[in-house]
Amino acid sequence: MTTFTLQPFSSLDNHPWRLEGRAERNGSRFFLETALRGDLESLVIPAPAPQPRRRDNLWETTCFECFLAPLDGAEYWELNLSPSGHWQSYRFADYRQGRELALDLAPVFQFSREARSLTLTLTLDLAPIMPSGAPLAVNVTAVLESQEGVLSYWALAHPRPEADFHCREGFVLRV
Repeated sequence: MTTFTLQPFSSLDNHPWRLEGRAERNGSRFFLETALRGDLESLVIPAPAPQPRRRDNLWETTCFECFLAPLDGAEYWELNLSPSGHWQSYRFADYRQGRELALDLAPVFQFSREARSLTLTLTLDLAPIMPSGAPLAVNVTAVLESQEGVLSYWALAHPRPEADFHCREGFVLRV
């Protein structure tokens, strides 16, 4: 199990939140847990949808994301998971190139909420997209929307002068 802490894109902002988690790979199974802790009342958190489904543009409000790539090769996958239960996945042939929908079935994930924490738990079968046991480069990210409508961008690393979750230099977690 590998643990991590996400960093806000701008360290100059005073954020009342902390994002941390853990990830693990066992054969074709990928497990991710990301916990948001702090003043949740200051955030826009989408309410659970009665019938969650595949949706685009989830990153326009509070959303957790995960980027997965083989260590060798340019292709990668993006997974967007909303506290509403909506989700989306994409496959890219290279940096922001050749975007297409990926994963035919919804990933198995859930959000649990307490007074000062929101936790995502994801279990993903990688067999349809990647050989079993192949090492992964991972970027765990989040977009948080404040009640004032301001978005903050969180990732394992921010290697560019602008927030860019697709930047492979940000895929720093190895599982």
